[in-house]
Amino acid sequence: MRLTKLCDFRPHIVTCSYIKRSIKVITPQIFSYLSAVKNVWLFLISILCFGGTSLAINRDSILAITQTDIPDSEKISNLQILASTSATIEEFYLYQRKAISLAEKTQDTKAITELKISEGNYYFDRQQDDKGMQVFLDEIRAAEAKKDSASVSRLNYSVGVYYFYKSDIDNAIKFMTASVDAYPQSEAEIGKANSIMALGVILQNSGRHEESVLYQKQALKIKEDAGAWDQLPVSYTNLAELLYEIGQKEEAFSLLDRSIRVADSLDIKKSYFYALFVKGEMYVNEKKFTEAIPLIKPAIAFWEETNSWKDLTRGYNQLAAAYRGANMPFEAMEAMNSYITLKDSVFKVDQQNSANDLAAKYESDKKELQIQQEKEAKEFAQKEKTLNEEAEFMRSIVFAIIGVILIVNLIYFYKRYKSQRKDKELIAIQKEQIEARSQEIMDSIIYAKRIQAAILPRESKVKKLLPDSFIYYNPKDVVAGDFYWLEEVSDGILLAAADCTGHGVPGAMVSVVCNNSLNRAVQQMGVTNPADVLNKTRELVADEFNKSEENLKDGMDIALCKFSGSKLYFAGAHNPLWIIRDGKLIELKGDKQPIGAFEKEFPFTSHETEIRKNDLVYIFTDGFSDQFGGDKGKKFKSANFKNFLLQIHQLPMQTQLLELTTMFGKWKGGLEQVDDVCVIGVRV
Repeated sequence: MRLTKLCDFRPHIVTCSYIKRSIKVITPQIFSYLSAVKNVWLFLISILCFGGTSLAINRDSILAITQTDIPDSEKISNLQILASTSATIEEFYLYQRKAISLAEKTQDTKAITELKISEGNYYFDRQQDDKGMQVFLDEIRAAEAKKDSASVSRLNYSVGVYYFYKSDIDNAIKFMTASVDAYPQSEAEIGKANSIMALGVILQNSGRHEESVLYQKQALKIKEDAGAWDQLPVSYTNLAELLYEIGQKEEAFSLLDRSIRVADSLDIKKSYFYALFVKGEMYVNEKKFTEAIPLIKPAIAFWEETNSWKDLTRGYNQLAAAYRGANMPFEAMEAMNSYITLKDSVFKVDQQNSANDLAAKYESDKKELQIQQEKEAKEFAQKEKTLNEEAEFMRSIVFAIIGVILIVNLIYFYKRYKSQRKDKELIAIQKEQIEARSQEIMDSIIYAKRIQAAILPRESKVKKLLPDSFIYYNPKDVVAGDFYWLEEVSDGILLAAADCTGHGVPGAMVSVVCNNSLNRAVQQMGVTNPADVLNKTRELVADEFNKSEENLKDGMDIALCKFSGSKLYFAGAHNPLWIIRDGKLIELKGDKQPIGAFEKEFPFTSHETEIRKNDLVYIFTDGFSDQFGGDKGKKFKSANFKNFLLQIHQLPMQTQLLELTTMFGKWKGGLEQVDDVCVIGVRV
């Protein structure tokens, strides 16, 4: 598992910028015409992309782009690339100063932080750890003084990664936790998810696997909820490696297959080939050597193409093991030779780079600013000349191709262009309207999620009133029809798990009405006996829905209990309450009627029973037992749910939560979640 994968999402802006600058020589009128001439444009691009002229992107091209009229943000990014790939410290300082100066001019605090992080990492890569750490600590203090929480989080993240690779796990956890805590609420949650996932990886390497699983699954859920598909393969692969390590192999392979599918569909090659390799590595461990070879070899080919030498050493090592296991001694020897050669080469390159950096630093300190400026001016002039020559040559090629094609196709495409223009304009308008409406709907749903979250009890309140408990709450959609409810009254503590009609937005609206009715029955009317609370809540819900001219029959199923000393009181609408005592399950059944409109209403039954120390009390909705899955795609069912709770009830409550989460995901597999899920457990 590689921690650097967690933050490797910088877009390839250099290539895009170069192409945009290169083709800018074509006049706006011709571009307008070509936008309607699909065949011409495809032919033109094929000539440019596959002809004899090379458009390979290199440092010279990036340097030339920085002298053109491009946005400051692009200039800063390109200068940062030039700095981070500099061969000498002298060259690094040259581009780093220019980038920071431009960022300060535009007051881009985020860019300044990223540049300082690059500077610290530049030192770390060259074994100058003291200088690198000094840069980070100075920047953290400055960001804290300015109350720039986003920069504080990002800087702590980088320091945590540094300590992780130095095997200083205590400091790695300390700084990565600070990164999570400092992440600003106003920022998108994806950045915080990366810090949470990194913390999970560090905890995994310290042997704290249960905590690691919780953190990595939390980060994964944030990314899935936000629709950050480009970042999901990394999370899937990291979590798969962890689950495999702790023996959950089936789910590990399932996550790896998901990572491969998503990375392949989005063409994220780095994540795709790494996931393939990890699957092959696991097959080697499983002694499935023949199946491992075709997974490891494509990853090695990709790493050779991208010069990922340290990945290649790991790859050849595993390939040699696979060949040995498959009884292919000659191929195994070749792979092992490649492994040994690469390992020696990487070591020698690291040693040589370190020596070169020391010499360059010595020379850099001797040179004066005037010499640097003269050299800079000379280099920029040469690059500008090269760029102009390339642009002139490109201009000639483009106009020659366009001239030939226009003569042949002008009349035909002009008529076609006129007829299609109106259609395209209409489609564009309709597309904008649909996208705007979709965004409005999604914004409304997200805001509804915040409102629904506000009516749920705070975690601090749950831990205060029920310290040895867990709540597994897993909505099917962004908002839910299920909710849980907690209230402290004069003679005890009321606790409920409720399932309102429907799920998603309709279910959430009903849940607000039902939650409000519960609060009114207890807080305003002083009712505390569970059966009386349900009777009064039914009246209030019916009153609310009777205000409408529609014949609404919405409501909820609910399990409501009260802890009062050594007594437990319970009443339920359809839903039961389970007590596990001395390895046996005791069931208190709810009445077969809902909270809401019902033809044959009758008063809810009040159950009273003694509870003992270490009794386990469970209330829940039907989402878990109704979920389809398993090998045959059938419901989990209530009987299996009982047996599963009997298997795990002696575990600590937080471990039970983890087991429930894992079992639900494993049972559901690739099938769709059919309903909201809410399970509450309390140890007396």
